[in-house]
Amino acid sequence: VIETEWEYYLPSTQTYIVSPIYSGAGTDFSMTVTIRNFPSQPQTYFHHNGNFSFLYPADASLAEFGSPDNLYLNDQIFIHVSETSPTPCYGACPFIEHSEETAVNGYPATKMTGFIGSIGGNTPQEFVKYRFLRGDGYIEFTLFALPTTAPLNMELEERAPITNEDLAWFEEVLYSLQIN
Repeated sequence: VIETEWEYYLPSTQTYIVSPIYSGAGTDFSMTVTIRNFPSQPQTYFHHNGNFSFLYPADASLAEFGSPDNLYLNDQIFIHVSETSPTPCYGACPFIEHSEETAVNGYPATKMTGFIGSIGGNTPQEFVKYRFLRGDGYIEFTLFALPTTAPLNMELEERAPITNEDLAWFEEVLYSLQIN
């Protein structure tokens, strides 16, 4: 059995037809094609050390947060690069409800889901985080339920949930990740 998997990042305004090609007597062929669509023509971000890159929509904002190793994408996805393990956390740490080993784009990752509370001046909200180990450190992508520009509401009785739309957009970015 020959198994192949391809991922294409294509503009969502076009239609694509993908056909498998195979030959040989008795050859079994299995193919999975995933078409991932960005809402606009994507741009590529290259980390300043050249350790990784990813695609993001041209109409999204991307800004450093204190250093080139801390970025916010659209004020809602936090990207953090560290040479030390981010696991030991002291103080107002996020609460991790679930953690599992997975892979994204062929790269081993730890997926964590949980929430942050109002301690530290946050609006209670859910998050999903993917942590990648690279040769000399870690890369983390964290989607928060609310953008940093959302009004602060520490009195929120229920934590703000992540929407399916935000999660889908986050996964589009993740599945474009290339680690060098």
